[in-house]
Amino acid sequence: MPPADPPPAAGGAPFRLLHVYSGNLYGGVERLLETLHACGSEQDGGDGAGGGLRQDFALCFRGRLSERLRAAGARVTELGRVRRVEPWTALWARRRLAAALRSAAAAGEPYDAVLFHSFWSLALLGTGLRADSGEGRGSAIPRLLWVHDDPNPSHWTFRGAVRAGADGAIFNSEFVRGRPASRALLKGLTISEDRVAVVRPPAPAPPPAAAERRAALRAELGAEPDDVLILTAARFEACKGHELLLDALGRLANERRWICAFAGDAQRPAERARVAALRTRAERLNVGNRLRWLGHRDDVPDLMAAADLYCQPNVSPEAFGLTFVEALYAGCPVVTTAIGGGREILRAGLPEPGLPEPGLPALHGPAGRLTGIDPAAVAEALRSLIVDPARRRRLAAAGPARAAALCDPQARLAELEAFCRRTAGRPAVAPLRPAATRRPTPAAP
Repeated sequence: MPPADPPPAAGGAPFRLLHVYSGNLYGGVERLLETLHACGSEQDGGDGAGGGLRQDFALCFRGRLSERLRAAGARVTELGRVRRVEPWTALWARRRLAAALRSAAAAGEPYDAVLFHSFWSLALLGTGLRADSGEGRGSAIPRLLWVHDDPNPSHWTFRGAVRAGADGAIFNSEFVRGRPASRALLKGLTISEDRVAVVRPPAPAPPPAAAERRAALRAELGAEPDDVLILTAARFEACKGHELLLDALGRLANERRWICAFAGDAQRPAERARVAALRTRAERLNVGNRLRWLGHRDDVPDLMAAADLYCQPNVSPEAFGLTFVEALYAGCPVVTTAIGGGREILRAGLPEPGLPEPGLPALHGPAGRLTGIDPAAVAEALRSLIVDPARRRRLAAAGPARAAALCDPQARLAELEAFCRRTAGRPAVAPLRPAATRRPTPAAP
């Protein structure tokens, strides 16, 4: 791995970065883009006039992300709806993207790099993009790729991204960076180690939840003060482990009072069908009366602060798992499976463990528990915390510090800027100290 970048020097011109993404759904990448904009605005006062990053956005779809970015004062370029089965839509979007780059250069504010988020964006929008950097010497703007998912070399987006090419790559976790497919990606892109970085998603600490708000939410969900409220907040994708969680809860049907709330949007037909099947499964397991189906919620941080446990037992590796970090910030102990990003987030201070085998005890982390992909293992991890409020309090107390160590926004923003500047060859320049403040050279004795 290349050495860590030093923080960019203060002052000098801002580094102008254009984020490119689809923007048709709303999940972890969308939250990351919002956080990057918010943190960048705090850093430079909202106008990009100082050093640091000046971040703009180019999105293919109008929707929740574009609306929220605009409402926050971001500059958003619409590239138009893109569908792979309609190749002309990608061609038009690439032309709009190139036009936006030329327009910025003509206005005297050329972009220093274009950052494509995920393989889809680079595969469909990065092909043939060779816009001038605006420096009058025909140099192309560096194209960077931020990998947010576990790479799949057999998928068309992976192959398309390799064909499109990139000048640097960011991975959102050490887990993803170490995958064999990631090594194949870097080889296919011919990217050297000094143009590779791991930048975990930034996540701000939420303001402390008021006791009144916590009590109100628990009352809304029908949770008594002594009930253990379990929360899961994830899109209804197969990898998120909703079925595994239900099967584990079915084994706890006769345990002391607990309630489990499912927060998350079913955004696609397959996801809506999954929700219907989950409801039927819950009734068959005799736990339907203990479940709360919340749909989309804008107050997930408050829900996490109101909950006693957060459980999302992924059945396939997640690239990172920003929701786990948000739960830790809220002081909500996490139970998940010992794979992917969840293992990376919770294993601080633990030796590198193997995946727990079915029937063996869960692994104890300082802020949660890691289990095998097995209903009995997940149920036992939940049971051990349901009956032990003192242990829950200890895990909760360790959560915020672990979350900040992983995802402090200003630290991650500094890492992103340092990597972009290094890859694009645009070092930050420290301002000269005014002459009046300089000390005179002492006379020779």
